Order: sequence, then C-alpha cells, then structure tokens
Amino acid sequence: MKVYILYPFLACLVVKCIIVNADDVKLKSKSFQRFLFNEISLHFDNSAKHELNVYLDNIKTPANISDAYSEALKEATITDRLETKILFIKQWLDLDTNRDKTQDNVYVLRNVRFLKKLKTKLLYFQEEMAEELHNLRYYHLCKQFKANQEEIKARLDYYPTTRLMRIDERNIETILKQLNLTENHVISIDLKEFGDKIYEKVKGTGSEIIDDYLLILKKLLQEIIDGDTETELKPYSETLGIFMTEINLLLSLSDFYEKHQQLYDYLQNNLTIDLQTMQNSEQGEQHSLDIFNILKNKGMDLIVAFLFSNFEFLESLHEEWALLLPQVPANFLDPKSRILKEIQLLYEDFKRDFENSNNYEAYLQATKDLQELTEKEQIDRSHIFNLLHDATQNVGALRVNIIADKCGEI
Repeated sequence: MKVYILYPFLACLVVKCIIVNADDVKLKSKSFQRFLFNEISLHFDNSAKHELNVYLDNIKTPANISDAYSEALKEATITDRLETKILFIKQWLDLDTNRDKTQDNVYVLRNVRFLKKLKTKLLYFQEEMAEELHNLRYYHLCKQFKANQEEIKARLDYYPTTRLMRIDERNIETILKQLNLTENHVISIDLKEFGDKIYEKVKGTGSEIIDDYLLILKKLLQEIIDGDTETELKPYSETLGIFMTEINLLLSLSDFYEKHQQLYDYLQNNLTIDLQTMQNSEQGEQHSLDIFNILKNKGMDLIVAFLFSNFEFLESLHEEWALLLPQVPANFLDPKSRILKEIQLLYEDFKRDFENSNNYEAYLQATKDLQELTEKEQIDRSHIFNLLHDATQNVGALRVNIIADKCGEI
C-alpha cells in the first residue's frame, strides 16, 4: 500500500512562493486579487497535474483492454485539462479488474474527487472575484461621472453667461504660431511603432475586462441553468448551454484582439440568431425576456455592462496614449503625428462633458479617420486603432444617460 502525504508540503511551497512574489504587489492594488488567485491556481494546477500524471503513467493496461480505452489513457496523459485526467481515473477504477476496493483504490478515488471539488471551488472564487472587480469598476467610473457633473454645474452656477477659454495646449499653439516660434521644431511619430507600443500596454487590461465580463455572465447563466430562479427555463437549457460553451471558448483565447473580435462576432451574429430562434418558438419571446430580466435582477444588465467595459478600456488606452505622446503642443508635430495628439485632446474634451454630442462626434470622427488612414497604409498590424474606434462607437453621448441612471442606483 502506497500512501502519499504531499499536500501539507505542497501547501507550504505555495504559501512561500506567494509571499516572495507578493513583495512587489501592494494590497491596495486593483490587481491584487487577480494576482493572488492566479498564483494559487497555477500552483494547484501544476501540483495536481503532476500527481495525476504519475498515477496515469503507472497504470498497467490489461491485455484484453480495448484500443479505444488505450487511446483514452493516452489522451488523459497528454491533456492539460484536470477534468479529463480525473474522469479517466474514475472510469479506470470502475473497471471490473479494479473493483476489489483495496485501500489504495479507495484513497485514489477520494483524492481525485477532492481535486475535482477543489478545482470547482477555485472556479467559483474566480467568478466571485470577477464580479467584485466588476462592481468596483462601476464604482470608480461613477465617481468620475459625478465629478464631471459637479464640475459642469459649478461652471454654470458661477459663470452662467460667460464662456471661458481653457488655458491648454491649443491656446499655447495659437500664440506660438503668431510669434512664428514653431518653425524647424517639427516632431514625427511613427504610427506603426506608436500603435504597437499602445497595444502591448493595454492588451492585458483589455483581456481582463473581457474575461471579467464573461465570467460574471457565465456564473449567472449557470445559476439559470441549475434552476436557481423562479422562472421555468428548462426548455431552453440547451440554448443556454451553447452560450456557456461559447463563453468558455472565449475565455480560453490568449490574444486580446482575437478575443475581442470573436466576442463581437458572437454578440452580433450567433447570439442574435439564437435569440431569434427562441423568440420565434412557442412562448419563446417571453422566455428570452425572462433570461435577460433575470440577469438584470441578479446585477448583470448586459447593455450597461457592455458600455462600462468600453469606457474602462478607453480610460486605460488613453492613459497610456498620453504617456507615449511627446509633451509638446500639437503644432510641433507633423500632420500625421498631430492626429494622435488631437485624439487625446478630443477625448479629454469628451470626458469633461460626456453629454455634449458635439464633443463626442468630433472624437468619434477623429478615431474613424485614424483607423481608415492606418488601414489604408497597412500599418495597423496590432489593430489597436480599430479597437479604439470600436470602443468609441459604443460610448456615445446618448448612451451616457444609461450609465448615469446606473450610477444613480449605485
């Protein structure tokens, strides 16, 4: 009889590693929960895979076993999925030759069940973490909305009939031009290099925003599938199951642009078709409304969440955008480079007054012009300017009212 007492030792290794790596991560960081979870999850997966593989490598295949079973053993050995390994071991122990219920086999069965439960718990905590970070993002974005509204109201209260000119770069540019001080001071920015740098800076944040959105949706859809609602939705569990499969596929993608494109494609095409199928069926329209109302009651308004995610992505992108730009007035840049500066200034104008449709239209047009320019010249290889324009299209001045209403609830 072989009994392996490994978990206390592994746990010590995990804790030690986390403590060492966490030295550079502040508890006040918005990434702290994700960092800690990823560390724990990574060590759990590696340790569990190692132990499962050791067991699989030592399985003595009976002579009369089928080729299909041998293939299943091979697949379980080479796969990275814990669930596949655990399922095979359970099936292996269920064979007639292994039903003697020796103490070794009992321990193996109990331990693989423990691993499966622990993996399920980790996935649950991942979804819970995503939901908490999602709500925190709502909170911080709403604080920004409140600050903008208070600033606008203050200006109207104190200067009801006076239009003030802001002292900013564009005022300075005009003065410098009048003084003829801009000659021979032209700076050129390589658009491709700028785009590549921006993409590298925001691809992690962009993927996290999408993943957190999907994890919350997955958690709530699972509750509906499991019947944790007062509404009977069992006839549509297959359709909801398809949603879940698509979500898992999107979560498995590592490239931000690919993840973004497939999400948009699914929302625009597949999901629309699925919902139309549900609506055209008997009582389907009511059931589809039930699904979205249940999600909304559980705190997941799909439209609001989508709008918030676009705002958050733009905030992250423009923060990096401003840092990469030369700290000079736009007039010191050549015509192409000046577009980058103008887009940053237009976004800042839009942020100052979200409900001003003129500010939004100017910002939207500038992002569209940049996207078309870089696509025409084939220099947007990272597609960051396409991602910028996509996000900009989903944060219009009219949509801000939806977010404002949500912020009122928060």
